[in-house]
Amino acid sequence: MSDAELEILKLLHAAEGQRTKIEGALSQIPLFAQPHFRLSSRVKSPKRAYDKLSRIRLEFPNKSALDIPDLIGFRIVTLFTSSVIEALDNILDAIEHKNAFNGNSPFKKAEPNLILYTARPESDPLSFKSVLESWAQSRNLTASSCKTYGLETLYSSVHLLASCEVDIENFDGTKQRSAIPVEIQVRTAMEDVWGQISHLTSYSNSDRKPSVGKHLNALKQLIDGCSLYAENIKGEAELVALIGKDAREGPRARGDSGLSKLEGLPRDVTEAFETAVSIRRSAAQSDDSSEGFDDAADKFLAIEQQLRLLDIRADQQRDAIYLVQMERAFCLMYSDSIASNDEALRLYSALARADDRNALCRLRLGQALRRRDNHERARDTYIQAIRILDEKKDNKTQNPDSLKSVIKNELAFSYWSIAQREPDPDKHRAAVCDAVYASRDALKLGESSGVETVELLGAQNNLLYYAWEYLNEFGESILEREEMARLIARMSPNSIAALLPSHKQDAVLDTYLRISIYLERWEEVRKVSVQIIDIIRKKVQRRSGIVGDPDRSVLQKHLTEDELDTYWYASEALATLAIKSRKKGGRAKPTTGKPRNQKRPSGEK
Repeated sequence: MSDAELEILKLLHAAEGQRTKIEGALSQIPLFAQPHFRLSSRVKSPKRAYDKLSRIRLEFPNKSALDIPDLIGFRIVTLFTSSVIEALDNILDAIEHKNAFNGNSPFKKAEPNLILYTARPESDPLSFKSVLESWAQSRNLTASSCKTYGLETLYSSVHLLASCEVDIENFDGTKQRSAIPVEIQVRTAMEDVWGQISHLTSYSNSDRKPSVGKHLNALKQLIDGCSLYAENIKGEAELVALIGKDAREGPRARGDSGLSKLEGLPRDVTEAFETAVSIRRSAAQSDDSSEGFDDAADKFLAIEQQLRLLDIRADQQRDAIYLVQMERAFCLMYSDSIASNDEALRLYSALARADDRNALCRLRLGQALRRRDNHERARDTYIQAIRILDEKKDNKTQNPDSLKSVIKNELAFSYWSIAQREPDPDKHRAAVCDAVYASRDALKLGESSGVETVELLGAQNNLLYYAWEYLNEFGESILEREEMARLIARMSPNSIAALLPSHKQDAVLDTYLRISIYLERWEEVRKVSVQIIDIIRKKVQRRSGIVGDPDRSVLQKHLTEDELDTYWYASEALATLAIKSRKKGGRAKPTTGKPRNQKRPSGEK
């Protein structure tokens, strides 16, 4: 056996143990636990390693086995092209010992080499080159470490080349510290399928039948079409998650608690916690972006890691970590990233399993389920939380009626959401009815238990909107007219403006408008319609950067479905008032019948 073969055997023996360690670390990354990711690994076989070293030495005779770039190989396959950057971000964090990997990474801390293998021209809609270059620049990777190579097989794959330090045992029993190369490939499932097929059918073989190449080209077009269609589906799913943040759900619930009440914690830990809480509170007031929540979630994770290293009593550490995890999960839940939403769901599920008497945790778990569009499970989780409070099992809650009010409000939203997709007419009507009654209970409990005014506003808004939906759909009112008038008087435009930031006012004002039409309060209809249109136009201007009245295409691009519905409803109410006023020579009613859903202009989706 040659010296090169002996060297390779020693390296591969050390590499196998390190492969297991790296795979364990990567498997702990929440993103890679998602169903649309698959992680696999291997250590190169002795024969393949020797063959590759022989090829390398043809050009560079002095190279050793440590210069084989993929002695340890990992492959991460994702369903979506847009998820590749998420994967690379997490891997680079591990290589650079950042965030969750601070001081606990199996990789040698050094700048990796980044290689894109692709034959796609930049005009190809699935080309990844410009996106990857922008990402590399944002992560401060030097230009010399980033390269692009063409491939005859026409599939694309991103490779990060890193290393890990291991002790290699020599045949005399001594050990030598060396850095073994590690290659991590990231590609989409569609590219992976194409790469395997093209390889197996010898795509680059010039002796193949012409028909094989013809069929492979047709298959490539089909696979590319599937990739683009998958991205469209993912985009729609993320839009649903964005629409789920509509203010009609009520104001974003507050975070959960602080560390200041726990004794024995270092001051720097409690101060870091308060800083993260402050970032989270600011994020709750921002429009459109979840960056504040993402930033706060990262800070809470760092605090949790710090708490795990403290030499304090076990019960102190447990309680502190619980509070930090609840805060982190809350921020992840309001991130725009579906992967973060899923991580919040995983955290809340684990916390709920650990404590079967915790009503607050089940409230948060229900909210996380609701944001993933699982309203049936969310409903059942809220009911379980209410049962815990009714049976007085929760000894952590200082004001059970206040918490129950918030849970009832969330329960009402689940009933209403279930009703929207219930095909059975009787079950649909019953679910809308349940939404009205649950939101009425939430309001009564909130009024009697000292719930904050902004949360009472959310309960009032929901109660009136669900009642309006019932009236509009079934032609009869589930609430007395006098009760609706009393409630609408308590949520005037002035009080809405005082309690909510401007970008959150339109959904509540929309409810106010619909009830005002039903109550025939025409001057209020006129004023609030103008106010809604102004708020939404300013929202579009902030998002698009376009000054002036937006046209239909701009509205469609920068507004959610609910925001569009609110805009068109207010616009039609105002237009109807103007038309009837001209006909009668005075002010007129926009409608005298029951309220109705706004029919969007044809061509809108």
